[in-house]
Amino acid sequence: MIVESVAGCSWNGWPDARGIRTLRKRRAAAIAKIDKEGRVTESTPPPKVLAEVEWTGDSIPNIPPAAFKVSVRRPAGSSKP
Repeated sequence: MIVESVAGCSWNGWPDARGIRTLRKRRAAAIAKIDKEGRVTESTPPPKVLAEVEWTGDSIPNIPPAAFKVSVRRPAGSSKP
């Protein structure tokens, strides 16, 4: 299992000089790999910014900032439980 922490979301709700509103989402993440017994087998320190996504326009999507994103990766060819 891989656990990735995600933080940061800001929205400029007021139109800028051109009348455009902007949402910026910044993700700073630390990744930890956890084995079946719950032990951390590998981890990395968070980079300053993993990704920055910007939406511009009148219709800003409602995207709540996530506290954690958890994904499970299995080796190729392994059987699913």
